[in-house]
Amino acid sequence: MPIPKEILAVERPKNTRVKKNGNRYDVIKRTSVWKNGKSVPVELGKIGEIINFEYVETKTSRLNFALCDIKQFGRTEIAYKLSKDVFEDLCKVYNPSDAKIIYAIAIIRAAYGNITNREINRKYQCSFFSEQFPGIGLSSSNISRFLEKLGYNYRYIKQFIQNRIDTVSPGSTIVIDGMLKNCSSKSSDFTKWSWKARTKGVQNISVLYAFDLNKKEPIASKVFQGNTLDTMAFNRFIDEFSLNNCLIMGDKGILSKESLDKLNTQKKNVKNLFPIKRNDKRIKALELSKYEMTFNSDEDIILCKKAKLDQCEFLYSFKSTNDYNQERRAYLDKVNREQNFNNELLQENLFGTITFISNEDLSLKQIYDLYKTRWEIEEFFNFYKNIVELDFVRVQQNTSVIATEFINLISSIITSRMKKEFEEKGLTERFSFNQIMERLSSANKYLDGTTKKWHYTSEKKYTDNIIDILDL
Repeated sequence: MPIPKEILAVERPKNTRVKKNGNRYDVIKRTSVWKNGKSVPVELGKIGEIINFEYVETKTSRLNFALCDIKQFGRTEIAYKLSKDVFEDLCKVYNPSDAKIIYAIAIIRAAYGNITNREINRKYQCSFFSEQFPGIGLSSSNISRFLEKLGYNYRYIKQFIQNRIDTVSPGSTIVIDGMLKNCSSKSSDFTKWSWKARTKGVQNISVLYAFDLNKKEPIASKVFQGNTLDTMAFNRFIDEFSLNNCLIMGDKGILSKESLDKLNTQKKNVKNLFPIKRNDKRIKALELSKYEMTFNSDEDIILCKKAKLDQCEFLYSFKSTNDYNQERRAYLDKVNREQNFNNELLQENLFGTITFISNEDLSLKQIYDLYKTRWEIEEFFNFYKNIVELDFVRVQQNTSVIATEFINLISSIITSRMKKEFEEKGLTERFSFNQIMERLSSANKYLDGTTKKWHYTSEKKYTDNIIDILDL
């Protein structure tokens, strides 16, 4: 039934419409957006009702979480305890108020994982971290404006990252690798379609990370457009950040001869170790498949050979018997399914082999052990995407994407330290990372109304045990 004219005639705020809702007449706030060359109306929600031919404003009742006298303690406390130096580093680059906002968002993301900007303020107000760092405005609108401003001042982001790189211990091993992240932005130049993403209907951005194997935590990151984890991204990363007195490892997909020559020429105090393609002509020319020695590695027998290219470059060739058997079996299974056996191709396939180029003169066993430690960054990416769930970008503007990934870098530093702490305390022998964090959720602090002091409390005994083990 149409709304009576008497109801429509009642005086109400501008830019509103009346909507029948059962026996009530709701007043809906409206605005408009420009879309496809024309103005399109958009409803913003209910702001009141027409009652007895009068407009009555809806009174919203919101709980002020900042005034809660019981606050969640465990999750944010472990993140805060392990990252106080990160806040000090932020204060060296940013003014204290901006440093607090960056740090607070990073702490909440590290403590609660996959969380939208809209939820951050509630988590902050409900956690004891809001008592340790009070008065930080983290509403979704404030965060949106702050991220845009933060991304515009990229020189400060770069300075913070460079300061962290400068703290890398001499002789450290740095692994550089990247990952794709889904991004829903329709206005950012960073988002592009990759061939994988087209089937999922989601665009991608690329994020390149530098991971310190000695500290077991990331030290740097940089955002790139679409699916660009290639030599161009690697070159730009190396050009932008000054790495010194360390060994850089990477994947074969991000290295070219030109970038390797550039690395050896411009950064002579940096050692490097990169795998090369199996069809590289130098492997056949130097007869690297004619192995000269063997050694054991984790219940595997490794065949190996070393060759000198020039005064400062070496090739290290390895063949894993376990990998050989697995790859050969997989190849023969495929041949059997497709019925296209080729004996010459079978002989030419270098199953189970990997060859490295390096300007570091080390033993074959040392090089292989370095390569085996590379799983740390693979585990980090899995942890980043599937455990902490930071695999999706929800902001729109270019500057906001840059800022969000910068804060995600800080969050990933914190979560890497949390993971390392759980391992060192022996907790991961019994629980997964998420199970530990779930138990920490039961650790709270309550405000004594008489003494005005906060006291620890928990719901479960095993939470107390974890709190004691972590010395919180």
